[in-house]
Amino acid sequence: MVKNEYSVQDAVTMGVDTMQQKLGCCGATGISDWENSSLNNKNKESGILSVLSISYKVPTSCCVSPDSIGCETATNIAAANTFTSSLYSEGCLGKITEKIEKHLFTIIVAGITIAVIQIFGFVFSLVLCCAVSGRDY
Repeated sequence: MVKNEYSVQDAVTMGVDTMQQKLGCCGATGISDWENSSLNNKNKESGILSVLSISYKVPTSCCVSPDSIGCETATNIAAANTFTSSLYSEGCLGKITEKIEKHLFTIIVAGITIAVIQIFGFVFSLVLCCAVSGRDY
């Protein structure tokens, strides 16, 4: 999604930016995920950057403090993965996995509760159908 749709579709751009800011992460596995993204005018046919340079940009949502003066400079990544402390270095996939694992018990209990309610509703509707169909009007 980041590769082809970021900065192309507004909904995707806003969603990814919000996720990165709220979770404190950048890219799926790290900052280098942005190297071949549509944000950097990647040539879709060849899979290379259309601008012949070894630097690339990351969105300001990767900045620890997006409003800071150093954020603009930090979002222009030079070659050899020279990241600054102004950017989140951890990928969002790891952060999302951590959140799911942290709340896994709650998610499972909620799922089981919903399933039990559905089963009770199904049984109740069967009882009602049998009770109504047994009467002649």
